[in-house]
Amino acid sequence: MQRHYLNDRFESGSEIPGLDLDSAYAWARDKSDTRIGLAGTTAGFLQYGFYGTDLSNQVIYLGKKGPHGAYNAIPTCAAFRAAVNAADLDYLVTTPFLNFIHTGNPVASPEAGWLRSDEAAAPLKRDGLVVIWRIHGKLDPSACGTANAPLRRIPDTPQSQSQ
Repeated sequence: MQRHYLNDRFESGSEIPGLDLDSAYAWARDKSDTRIGLAGTTAGFLQYGFYGTDLSNQVIYLGKKGPHGAYNAIPTCAAFRAAVNAADLDYLVTTPFLNFIHTGNPVASPEAGWLRSDEAAAPLKRDGLVVIWRIHGKLDPSACGTANAPLRRIPDTPQSQSQ
């Protein structure tokens, strides 16, 4: 039983439908000794599949410490790019905000948009709202422009649309 579990533990993706992590888990399965950053709460809650089958990958969830043990999304493009640089990543996986009420309808998060214009981040694979990026150099926090507006709410949710 243990051998079966250890051999097949990352064969399928998330147990929660609609999160589009299957191809990202399959991609990470063959990685070893790799620094993988995660952004978005979907990856934060379901990061186990990124450690690889030999569990040698260093997986770093990018967030901002808050009060009472909270770990929140990084609120601006410049701060996010600086966090990516500080983590010295090989790859970064951006995922949506996890919608616990309607798991099949995740909410897009801003991190993928914050990376699109930076030449040091190249998208490798996309599955729905999940994107795997190759990080090859330092990102430029000063080049965010209007994308650097602070994140004040989870975008495109019924609550935020009425505000």
